[in-house]
Amino acid sequence: MKLSYRWLQDYVDLPADAQPVADLITAHVAEVEHVDRQADQFAQMVVGVIKEITPHPKADKLKLCRVDVGTEEVGIVCGGSNIAVDQAVIVALPGAQVRWHGQGELITLATATIRGETSSGMICASSEIGLDQLFPQSSEREIIDLGKIAAQAGTPLAEALGLTDTIITIDNKTLTHRPDLFCHVGFARELSAILRTPLKLPALRQFEKNDQLPFAVTVQAREHCRRYIGVVVDHVTVKPSPDWLQQRLSAIGLRPINNVVDITNYVMVEYGQPLHAFDYDKLAGGKIVVRLAKAKETLTTLDGKTHQLTQEHLVIADQQTAQALAGIMGGASSEISNNTQRVAIESANFLPTTIRLGAQRLAIRTDGSTRHEKNLPVVFPELGMWRALELLQDLAGAQVASQIVDERTTSAEPKPITLEVAYVQRLTGAPIAEKQIVEILSQLGCTVSGAKTLQVVPPTHRSDLTIAEELIEEVARMYGYQAITPAPLVGTLEPQPVEPIWKLAQQLVQKAIEAGAYEVYNYSFCSAAKGDNQSIRLLNPINPDQAVLRQNLRTNLLGVSERNLDRGERDFTLVEYGHVYLPGEEQHHLAIQCVGNGPDVYRRAKGFQTILGCAGELSIDQVGKWYAATLEIDLHGVLIQEKKFIPIPDFPGIELDLSIEFPESPLWSDVEAVIRKSGGNLLVGVDVFDIYKNALGIRLMLQSVERTLAMDEAEKIRDTIVQALHKQFNATHRY
Repeated sequence: MKLSYRWLQDYVDLPADAQPVADLITAHVAEVEHVDRQADQFAQMVVGVIKEITPHPKADKLKLCRVDVGTEEVGIVCGGSNIAVDQAVIVALPGAQVRWHGQGELITLATATIRGETSSGMICASSEIGLDQLFPQSSEREIIDLGKIAAQAGTPLAEALGLTDTIITIDNKTLTHRPDLFCHVGFARELSAILRTPLKLPALRQFEKNDQLPFAVTVQAREHCRRYIGVVVDHVTVKPSPDWLQQRLSAIGLRPINNVVDITNYVMVEYGQPLHAFDYDKLAGGKIVVRLAKAKETLTTLDGKTHQLTQEHLVIADQQTAQALAGIMGGASSEISNNTQRVAIESANFLPTTIRLGAQRLAIRTDGSTRHEKNLPVVFPELGMWRALELLQDLAGAQVASQIVDERTTSAEPKPITLEVAYVQRLTGAPIAEKQIVEILSQLGCTVSGAKTLQVVPPTHRSDLTIAEELIEEVARMYGYQAITPAPLVGTLEPQPVEPIWKLAQQLVQKAIEAGAYEVYNYSFCSAAKGDNQSIRLLNPINPDQAVLRQNLRTNLLGVSERNLDRGERDFTLVEYGHVYLPGEEQHHLAIQCVGNGPDVYRRAKGFQTILGCAGELSIDQVGKWYAATLEIDLHGVLIQEKKFIPIPDFPGIELDLSIEFPESPLWSDVEAVIRKSGGNLLVGVDVFDIYKNALGIRLMLQSVERTLAMDEAEKIRDTIVQALHKQFNATHRY
């Protein structure tokens, strides 16, 4: 989140230098990522006035310009499509940092020779210096025209445009528990308490209702909407916002659009309350209905995308159709346009989980949804509405034209919290006096009464304060964590017993690594196969490609192998230990996956059975032009299995080779199971010696412990196996 330092200074007396204030924010409130002076970005950039334009002798699209930059006139080669004599422009002088044609990294300008002509700077387009939001380009070659800016040639650009603010960037992750801090007023309150200086929030104007236009709000989904304030204003003039408002929005990364939309964004980043503006004349029946979407109802949002909704999505509708995704994004059909004269303003408080789940399901994240899902205080809609009406009246000529509807399903009044002074001291480990505790909580807006056992009523804007421990955190951070003397933890740590299955897994993984494998970790989720009704489905998957819990390690390992092959890796082996999830059972598996371009991958994978000293399920898959053989082991089975030793036979065996072609690529484990079942007790070994597309070269080892086998007896077993493979897989034997 970005904060304008100049904006904060409207509410709190702060020193000129923002860095010490940023340090206080980090120490007491939230982590500041960096502090940036706007003017630094525009160093060596000035206002210039074009005095003369002549054709470039060697380039049709380039011009030679003589430009007054205050101290002198310089020659600049320019390809701008809209340059003119006496035009005020932005000139980047040598030493300035720009993006060439708005692309790539920043470069430092230097005097250059372009097609034989010297250029002592650059006449800038907005994309080249990061001013796209203040000066949107209509074409690639359009340069910024400063005709509306009253500044003399040579005036530093930051001064001419009023870009002299300092921007403080806050790490959002440190604010997730503080919905009141997603705005400037929230941080102003904090700084007022830290610095013990008055908070200068102006009193908001109150507005009387008007029955000129019909307007009603019905909240059907009451469990999803805690408060909804709505009103209609007319006599609205839609036009560009004044410069000061555009500059404030642009400084913190928001693009100015028009005065009505800009006001809703301004109030959101000022008071923390998201708003939405509807074109009232596009709402059927002059009515707002807060309801759940109908099955397969569609809505085209402001970004031009059409979404098919489910009955789990909360929408803002008129009498006929959905007009907005509640708390997320408005609909295109009721969008504010240049012709809009009557506007319906929404200031609402929605259930956080409803907004978060709705945004996730549609893969939409907006500034509004980010705030709504943080459990905004129920008092915020009221503050946001009064501030919006104030600005609409001042900047758009708006007048209230309907009743001001305030539908609520919950109270905004905070509940008192009991706080023991001794508990504060024990939990913080600091001798904080009762008087100081009361002062700190009072500075934060709490009402405190009692002695030793305090009764604390949080302010209405602090919906995050509900238990004593949260109050103690407030006391500790304002007291200063740096003022609390660290104390070592005292206690006895007993080593925890290691589960046998985990110990086995680590031993086997280490053996695999020593044999050349690379250990990998995958998510426990994977994509659902077509017709898969056995896998355990996630209620709210991260994305559609990770919708079920994996039933094996092989599937995700194939994805890892494919990505490594795409990056040029060849002939590698992966090992992974993890859990798999079968219906009603969670198992510990270890998998080895050998990748290569021939049948040796099967022998490599099979060789790991010897290296690891345990057997598992073998399978072969084709990954592009390469092959992946996977050995997957159920570790629980390894732990409980009884080890048996078979003596070396006295009689020789017979090896027979088969070339079997399959219509599709089955799992090798399934093929091997059919071969072993149909081969009987005399089949002692099965191996793969060749792979070509869907054909396998399979070697059978036949042996008896009682006699030497005859060839015709071995061939009968081979034929039985061939018939079984044909019956099970429609496979054919290629003689």
